[in-house]
Order: sequence, then structure tokens, then C-alpha cells
Amino acid sequence: MDRLLKTPFCAELFQLTNGNIHGVDNVKIEELYRDFVNRVAALTQSCMSDPGLPSYWILHYTIVELQKLPSRIQKNTVLSEIIDKSVYMLSVALKWVKMELKANPANSHANVMNGNNDTKSMKWTGKVTDLVELAYALASTDCVNNGEVEIKKLLEVLSQTFHVEIKNGYQFYHLMKVRTGSRTLFIDTLKRSLDNRMNSEDAK
Repeated sequence: MDRLLKTPFCAELFQLTNGNIHGVDNVKIEELYRDFVNRVAALTQSCMSDPGLPSYWILHYTIVELQKLPSRIQKNTVLSEIIDKSVYMLSVALKWVKMELKANPANSHANVMNGNNDTKSMKWTGKVTDLVELAYALASTDCVNNGEVEIKKLLEVLSQTFHVEIKNGYQFYHLMKVRTGSRTLFIDTLKRSLDNRMNSEDAK
């Protein structure tokens, strides 16, 4: 999700806005910006060869994060103009990716963008604690990004997917760790429920 935010350009922006914004090297920031543009172009183009939806969310997430920066700096400066240009460029790339997803009906993710899948009606109706337990279980395996995933990011994805607010995920995790008996109550329930379902189907 933070693929673009880890680029030298974004790293420089966050460092400047969190420190001495008056010490901006205009030549350096322009060079980093051009490199950033090339990276965004490559990411946008890559949606033609992969499912595309990851590119959509990476662009969207980067826009949200960069839009927070102008409030920390003075307007009508080289830095503020660079940020404005970056957000605009990312917005254009985002629109292009969205159009490509819609134009490709063979792409299963395109159905999501077109609203053919009623994802808005998919809501988590269990306990928030259970969803946190599931997130930590996934993060403890190599199932997501080969195991290289921050639990905070994973919780954000699950929260958005199932339209449920997850606050203080670590506190829920701490409560799991101090449980008496089984500490993985929800995972245990999942296993029993799946076993029961298969046994029931086999009996038909």
C-alpha cells in the first residue's frame, strides 16, 4: 500500500515537512519529483498486466497521505507547488487506472470498480475481537505479502473490506494473550464450523 510513499521523493517531502521546510534544495526536489513521475507512470502501466486493483489502492492511498502535507507548509512556495502537482498527477493516474479496470470485463477486479459486486453490503457481523484475531493469524503466516505485512495495515484493509471500525487492535490482541484456556477462540470456531460444514455435505 505504501509502495510510492517509500520512494526517495516522498521520503524527502515527509522529512522536509517534519523538519526545516526552509532548507529546501529546489534542484534536488525537482529531480526527485521527475523520478517519482516515472515511478507512477510505471505503476499505472502495470495495471495492464496484473489485476490492477492493487495499483488503484496504492495511488489512492498515496493521494490521501500527500494531501495532509500542505497544511504544514507555506502556500505558494516551490514545495507546496510540487505537492500540488504530485496530487494532481496521481489523481489523473488514478482515473486512468479506473477507466482501464472498467474497460476490461475479463478482469474480475473490474466488476468491483463497476459496482457489479455488492461489496458495500458485506459487513462484519461478528465481534471486532474476532476480526483482530483473524488479522493476527494471517499476519503470523506467509499468506499475505510473503509474511511481510504490518498488522496495522492489515487491520486497515479488513476494516475497509468489511466496513467495521477497528480501534486499538493491539489492546484486543493483548486480551487474547491473557485468555485462560484457548487463546484462539475464533480460529478454533472457524475450524469447527468448517469441519461441521464438510461433514454435513458429505452426509448428503
